[in-house]
Amino acid sequence: MVPMVSLAGICLTLVLSLLLPVAVLLVLVKGRKGVFGVWIAGALGFFIPQLMIRIPVLQALGLTAGYQQFARQNPFLLIVLLALTAGLFETTGRLVVLKFALNRRLSYMTGLAAGAGHGGIEAIMLIGMTYVNNLVISLLINAGKLSAIMPGNPEMEAQVREAILGTEPVLFFLAGAERVFTMFFHIALSLILTRLIMKKQAVRGFLLVLALHAGLDFIAALGQQQGVSIWVIEGFLLAVALLSLLLILRIRPRFGASMSVPADPGEQAVKEGY
Repeated sequence: MVPMVSLAGICLTLVLSLLLPVAVLLVLVKGRKGVFGVWIAGALGFFIPQLMIRIPVLQALGLTAGYQQFARQNPFLLIVLLALTAGLFETTGRLVVLKFALNRRLSYMTGLAAGAGHGGIEAIMLIGMTYVNNLVISLLINAGKLSAIMPGNPEMEAQVREAILGTEPVLFFLAGAERVFTMFFHIALSLILTRLIMKKQAVRGFLLVLALHAGLDFIAALGQQQGVSIWVIEGFLLAVALLSLLLILRIRPRFGASMSVPADPGEQAVKEGY
């Protein structure tokens, strides 16, 4: 049986992963034009480079003997490469969105909405969908019906069962908390890049955001590999989230007084009859 505390953790993380991004979007779009489109653009800045390019490539490589051997023999280097490629692909996605797709519409709200879209779609696709699966499997285990969806495959059933029952309940809760922490981090990164693009320092912004993103992924993954307490790792992520929130608030005056997304000049010209 899956303990009720584990089910509670799964449900909490599911709510945070699926509903938090939507709630943030609803708050941002209230009374503001253009925010939804920017949120979608920010989401695509994660979805395309990560879910359509990087992750499929890594999955394909993971099936090859050479990659498997490299991963076994070079665990430290593997972490470096995974962190660097994650940062590179996602930061490139941010740059394309902010520098090219939204270049003439940059503002504080633009960076905020794009970052919320980036972090939101990550939470929905990587964690939310996984935890829908976890919840369904947990309910099937408790109902004694897991074998019904895996007929004739007791080995796979045992692995799936162990994946849920062998996970400490607290980890299900921490996954949800981590989504909140990550959301603040993604918004902060998008605001940093937005501000530096507006100052004509796109290259500097790209390198800074890449370093911050890859650095965070590397530290978290290395801590897990080295057996560092999960509480230490999550405490570090909480500290990063608080610093990100501080940056989100402190950088606000540097964008000016407006809290809106500027209208697209082309669309505005059409509306005015030019």
